[in-house]
Amino acid sequence: MTSAAAARTPHPDTCSCHADPERFVAMVAEFDRARRAAAGLHWTEPAPITHPLQWSCSAQLSHPVVLQVFDEAAAGSAVDTPADAVTAAVAGAVSADLGRSPATAGRPRPERFDGTTVISGGRVFTGDGDAPWAEAVAFEGGRIVAVGTTSAMHAQFPGARVVDVGGRLVVPGLNDAHMHHTPDPAGVRLPTDAEVDPTREALLAAIGQAVAATPPGTWLFGTMGMSLITDESLDRTVLDRTAPDHPVILLGMTNHTNVLNSAALTRLGIDATEPVELGGSLERDAGGRPNGRIHEYAQWRPQRTFAAMATTEEGAASVRALSDECLRYGVTTIQNMSWTPPLRYLEMAAAADVPLRIRVIDFPATGAGGRFPTPPLSDRAAAAAPGAGRLEWSGRKWILDGTPVEAAAWMDYPGREGRGVQNFPATEVDGMLADSVSDTDQLLLHAIGTDAVEIVVDALDRSPDAGWGDRHLRIEHADGATPEQIARLRGHGAMIVQNPCHFLLTDMYTLRFGAEHGYSSFRSLFDAGIGVGIGSDGPLNPYLGMLAAVLHPTRPAESVDVATVLAAYTAGSATAEGAENEKGRLSPGYVADLAVLSQDLFAIAPELLPATRSVLTVIEGQIEWDALGDEALRSPAAGGQAGTAGT
Repeated sequence: MTSAAAARTPHPDTCSCHADPERFVAMVAEFDRARRAAAGLHWTEPAPITHPLQWSCSAQLSHPVVLQVFDEAAAGSAVDTPADAVTAAVAGAVSADLGRSPATAGRPRPERFDGTTVISGGRVFTGDGDAPWAEAVAFEGGRIVAVGTTSAMHAQFPGARVVDVGGRLVVPGLNDAHMHHTPDPAGVRLPTDAEVDPTREALLAAIGQAVAATPPGTWLFGTMGMSLITDESLDRTVLDRTAPDHPVILLGMTNHTNVLNSAALTRLGIDATEPVELGGSLERDAGGRPNGRIHEYAQWRPQRTFAAMATTEEGAASVRALSDECLRYGVTTIQNMSWTPPLRYLEMAAAADVPLRIRVIDFPATGAGGRFPTPPLSDRAAAAAPGAGRLEWSGRKWILDGTPVEAAAWMDYPGREGRGVQNFPATEVDGMLADSVSDTDQLLLHAIGTDAVEIVVDALDRSPDAGWGDRHLRIEHADGATPEQIARLRGHGAMIVQNPCHFLLTDMYTLRFGAEHGYSSFRSLFDAGIGVGIGSDGPLNPYLGMLAAVLHPTRPAESVDVATVLAAYTAGSATAEGAENEKGRLSPGYVADLAVLSQDLFAIAPELLPATRSVLTVIEGQIEWDALGDEALRSPAAGGQAGTAGT
């Protein structure tokens, strides 16, 4: 990395991966106050310090909705019905995401059934272009063995367990190709307002109160004003005297200086071997040990520190809660770019022991010396081995620019000076492509602005033909891509992973680009023949994203039909992880991942899509979520065995 690139100031606001440090601290504080007011919690009662949406690219945009949800709960009033169905759907999705808590224990796993199962009596969307519809699907040993009519499946598998879904829509398991699930650290946020600039005495008194009210090991988190930030005598030894057994982390109001006590240093693995310059620096005592004062070079490190505050047990509980929610939506695979360090996240996921398929994508940081490397694929495969085939660690993502919300996507803005933010020079993008080839690892490039997309296609033009289609090169977002750039990307074999929920931000697009703009193409991607996958990158509800895709309120001419967006959320997202021959379709030989939905997506008004849930979710041939209840929808094939779906 060049010195100019190393010295750049990262762009602000929208996403935690771009967040202005002061704004990130403010959002955490605002969230904590609102949640405690809504729940009636005293400040000394441990609770999640962050919420899931603070780790997504829609953090700044969802934050006001989060506060509104809590404010109305605190007032004891129902959420006002928004003026339009789109806003109502967003508020509902935010409420659902905030209900996901690290304290959730998860459900008991259903008993395994290793025989043949036939899902029959449905409308089966196979995702197979040659035979897109069927009535029934049979699977055994975790794989689909046949698809066809109900009568044909009953005749072919007379001894199978049969689940009659009563005419409901059956779809391949949904695959969220872009999310940032980061287990919420739980603890106590000290009532110290950085803007008031609390005194050292007030801070230590608050720590003492929290210590007296909570068990040892509880995280204590606070913010510091300018006086405490510049008080060089405030170090781990001072904090240790008040809180010897509670890990304490204090963030400066600009999030560039942190002060930790010894328990926090130990929990976060910071010791005397820590390098002096790797995106930050450590002050040391006379014996060479870190004295607890950490000065950040890169803004991302404090956010990673935040994420690392969660224990393995808290993380496992959060993963279980996420898995339960995914199953209720019919999501069977997630591709996660977590702020939690990958090894730590894999430990959490393995401890959670959930049926959900979880792909961990490396989200490396940068330091003063350049881009941080990722471990070899062989080491990553070994680290994911405890997941028994449901965990994977592969791919690496780099962020080339910001987003249009803060006018940081790298492109022109009408009537505005500046062109956004370029995170990496062209030579670094060349290096990213070369590393992907040499390491045989999939490359994901966040490129939103037109100029950011251009630096990618120019780099591809310069690079040797590496078979990027076979390497599943991904461009995340690509909202500002022009038709010419889309064609060039397709020519190189790249694909685009979009996040339709962002299409709901009509006011922002109008503010940045005017009422008539060519931003956030979607239909044009399919018309151009480029591969498209879909991720949430915000509220998890996939049917909210489908609503956005079939309406596209920002550019209605770029809307698509349900079949197109459903295929992108299944087969397209499978291609985005290099699993297009394994999942994403209900065809013989593919893994038996599927969902039976509460509504027929093809028969309801778009505004009703976000209310859709799965009533039966199957992963690798095992029924992992069953909400059919006592509807007597199961019947045996001739001579076969009847059985409830959960057996």
